[in-house]
Amino acid sequence: MSDVLSEIEKLVTSGASISSDAPSYFSSYFGKQLQEGRGQNEPIRALHIDRDPEIFRDIVRHLQGYYVPIRNPEHFAYLFADAQLFQLPKLISRLFESEIFMAIGSRSFSIPRDLFSAPGDSPNYFTIGFAVFFSSPDEIFPGLKREGLLRPPSITPPDVPNRSGDVFAELLHLLRGYPVEIRNETHRAALLRDCRYYHLRGLEQKLIAHTISYNSSREREEITLRIEDVKPSGLNYALDSADKMMGYVTYARPFNDEVGREVVLEIGNEHVVVSTVTMTATFREDTKKRIAAITKLIFSKLAPATAAAARNPIPALLGQPFSPLADPTLRVIVDDDTDVVLDGKPWGVQAANIHTEFENPMQGQRPTKRQRMSFDATGVSDSWTVKKGLWKLQILEFPDNKVEILLKAIKLIAISGEPGRNQARSFLP
Repeated sequence: MSDVLSEIEKLVTSGASISSDAPSYFSSYFGKQLQEGRGQNEPIRALHIDRDPEIFRDIVRHLQGYYVPIRNPEHFAYLFADAQLFQLPKLISRLFESEIFMAIGSRSFSIPRDLFSAPGDSPNYFTIGFAVFFSSPDEIFPGLKREGLLRPPSITPPDVPNRSGDVFAELLHLLRGYPVEIRNETHRAALLRDCRYYHLRGLEQKLIAHTISYNSSREREEITLRIEDVKPSGLNYALDSADKMMGYVTYARPFNDEVGREVVLEIGNEHVVVSTVTMTATFREDTKKRIAAITKLIFSKLAPATAAAARNPIPALLGQPFSPLADPTLRVIVDDDTDVVLDGKPWGVQAANIHTEFENPMQGQRPTKRQRMSFDATGVSDSWTVKKGLWKLQILEFPDNKVEILLKAIKLIAISGEPGRNQARSFLP
């Protein structure tokens, strides 16, 4: 208490310090005494304050015109509370415009507000969570009256104890524009997990596993990513010709890409089963729902163009009405460009078993000249389980004006049955 009183005694001797941040509790207290004792030559009564002396020293230095740096989240919370108690408008305004102070894990951070200026990174955990108490100088301590307030309510310093401070430090490094070497997929998963926790959607899209390359054969850029990382808002399509419904599904990462690129989807975990009899693919678990959602979205985008040209989009092999609850079935293209490893060995067929027509009396011939594999008389199993595959979603129009989305195989690692699965097994170390 004596330390605080000594600071106040110095403060009382300087009216300039009191008026430097006014109107305030101090200017009101001492101004009222001066007004009441005008001409009576009575001494000014001392002001006794039961607050933290270290924080009050910072307030005195602020009133004396010095810049008071914020040391940590606790210091910010305590200085903020006392600035409200003493009604210091300039200090309150400065604290509202300052960096975001937050303890994450065992580390303290000072986060510039303009660090979240990139598209998709705001609003986020910090701009929303920090604003619960620190959003507007006019809406502090809702439900409490400042007049006669003996002390402010207890404010917990901003803290996120259940996240990693080291991971967040790397996210800050990325937000500042510096690269961070992703050591492995576990490291990437940790960065992505905290990106989603803090709602940094733009940064998340930069961190997802992807590659962007230029296909000189098609003179198109391609983006490869896992199907679970696809966001519906980034999906679209691009046609190779204005008068034909022929092209590929494209993808633009939300908040990052201005134009879409032909998308190559990586699907793993044995979620795709290819029938070599009907050349169709069925899907398992979450991939089934994702493929259904993607095809439904693309057909909704194709609808205006197909309606204008009297085309008939069909989402399934047999042209049945689309239902997200039904198992999606897409026709598969495996041609001479497809790289296939079957049961651990490179797979191919003889030239005699390659033909250019797809024999289907209902659909007619394919409108492309790309050679496709025939599995007749090659001893191939009736079905392949694709352990991991790269696929394009191709849009094709048939002679009867039917439009279909097909899976074009780019690269496949597949097994044809239990022998292939067992071949991939290994003994325990």
